Amino acid sequence: MTISYREAIAITQVVFFAPALLGGIFLALRHGFSKSSGWVLLITFSLLHLIGAILEIISIEHPSKSVITGALVCISIGISSLTLICLGLLARVNQSAEMPISRSIFQILSTISLAGLCLGVYGGTQLADTTNAANFTYYISYSKIAIGIFTGIFVVAFLMFLFLTTKLSYIPPGEKRLLLAVGLSYPILVIRFTYSLFVDFAGDKKFNSFFRDATFYLCMAVLTEFVVVVICEMTGFALRKLPKGELNDREAMEMNRGHVPVNSTDSNSTGTYLNGGRRNRVEKPKRKFKGPISWLYFQAHDAYVAHKESKH
Repeated sequence: MTISYREAIAITQVVFFAPALLGGIFLALRHGFSKSSGWVLLITFSLLHLIGAILEIISIEHPSKSVITGALVCISIGISSLTLICLGLLARVNQSAEMPISRSIFQILSTISLAGLCLGVYGGTQLADTTNAANFTYYISYSKIAIGIFTGIFVVAFLMFLFLTTKLSYIPPGEKRLLLAVGLSYPILVIRFTYSLFVDFAGDKKFNSFFRDATFYLCMAVLTEFVVVVICEMTGFALRKLPKGELNDREAMEMNRGHVPVNSTDSNSTGTYLNGGRRNRVEKPKRKFKGPISWLYFQAHDAYVAHKESKH
């Protein structure tokens, strides 16, 4: 039995993403299943591509609509996980640098990405519905909107990366590896995003991951994804595991950043704050507040209390 070119690419993906999935699970167990860690997203990305490659192999012998739809959906939404992996790694760096970027920005980007993910799934199913048309068209509006959303998130994440590089003095040496991993991944991701943009916007039949020129798909999509996954997993293996106490400290600091005065010594505050040139540990709060609304509330509350005390 002769193996076709496209089938060989799919088999290579299975061989690569099966151990990559195990590596992602190991990293998630080692570093924690926090959504901001990026390791869970690495698992999602590897699993999607593993399933997509298996379905693509099946579709060669049994090209049913359901199998092709499943493969197309896995391929089309895989780029979203790549973007969010980098965003998750930046979120951990941001925590190490004592939150120079507001946590709400990461939350907003995650929410927007969820909308893009839904559009990508729907666009993939619509793309499958057009496979038997005489004149195949790439102009699926939902897919175009989805890739536009993730391209925008990709650009914003790159600006966040540049900003965090200016805070290197505040980042622990071990955590700087994450910035290096993101920095190495971005030039490769530019190629991957360029391919996705060509697929949805150029209208060139060479740029189609499932039905046309497999060489472009291999060089601009498959191999670039391999390199990014290797960079992220090798960085994760070399990254130290944060002690549980340190994780709790960062979580407390993250939740209270922005509405607790820096010099506060109130026993109802939490985290690590500067007081007299020293870092003092203070008691954890009974209630935890987070989000832009609570931030505005506590800013107004602190300003009111300070104004009231100044009159006495």
